Amino acid sequence: MKAAVYYGPGDIRVEDRPEPVPEKDNLIVKIHCCAICGTDLKLATVGVPRCHPPRIVGHEFVGHIVHVGSSVKGFGSNERVTMATTIACGQCAYCQLGLQNLCPDSKPISYDYDGAFAEYLAVPVQALKMGNVLKVPESVPDEAAAISEPLSCAVNSQEICGVRPGDTVLIIGGGPLGAIHAELAKALGAARVMITEYSDVRISFLRKLKNVLVIDAGKEDAPDIVKKETNGLGADVVIVCAPTSQAQAESINYARKSGAVSFFASLPKGGSDVTLDSRALKLMEKGLIDAKTLVTHRVALKDIHQGLELMKNRQGLKVMVMVQP
Repeated sequence: MKAAVYYGPGDIRVEDRPEPVPEKDNLIVKIHCCAICGTDLKLATVGVPRCHPPRIVGHEFVGHIVHVGSSVKGFGSNERVTMATTIACGQCAYCQLGLQNLCPDSKPISYDYDGAFAEYLAVPVQALKMGNVLKVPESVPDEAAAISEPLSCAVNSQEICGVRPGDTVLIIGGGPLGAIHAELAKALGAARVMITEYSDVRISFLRKLKNVLVIDAGKEDAPDIVKKETNGLGADVVIVCAPTSQAQAESINYARKSGAVSFFASLPKGGSDVTLDSRALKLMEKGLIDAKTLVTHRVALKDIHQGLELMKNRQGLKVMVMVQP
């Protein structure tokens, strides 16, 4: 099968790899599409120490089951699935507290297990044991299901921040996750959603999102606009999706007293994994997230480097790798 394989920092090759082996306790999924994540861009440029090469990468995927092991229960052939791709150990103190996303011994797809920029993916036994495999409702299109994984990260953030109906939410940074955060804030009932961005290309995409005030940070006075939009109080919740220390430092000035600020984007040497929650798929199923606008580009697996360049040059929002034609 064809697959995109990570060999080291900046070295991702599309090549032939053996198909995964059917076993009695695993699932094998035929991949439909897999979105390019910021982590994939890091692998293609500076590398990620946690990824053990050679490794098939990609983790924001959807596909259908082509093999169900004889000891696997609850799944059937041809069912569409996606995954929470950070697989917790299930034994540590954090797992026992229900905080599997903080598990220090977690093993993510695309780092410790082969990923989904490939024609087929074997679902690890531990993923089945921990309930990481999620069935996709019929009404949810493939691309929407694929981006339910990053949406779940946004869900985790906004739940911690306490986004409530009637809130004013400001998002700093209008990349893929910034756009997803904007859609999610609306779905959670925010009365006013604003997003700041410098890139003209991204601004053109962001302005297709309904009921989102897009602020051109390079040409407009963002602090003044936020002040006017909030009657001088500041935003109830500020979410920083720009991976810069300057954006984090400035974010405090946009929040009202007793407001909440989320440093969602990691700084270059930071980062963490967040597991997928079925709430993200339910939001997609209800049509509360505009996945069609969020996915701005599509490339074939053989052209994955074109997709990575689009991400690197900030020429779009979510870029989808179409594994199946």
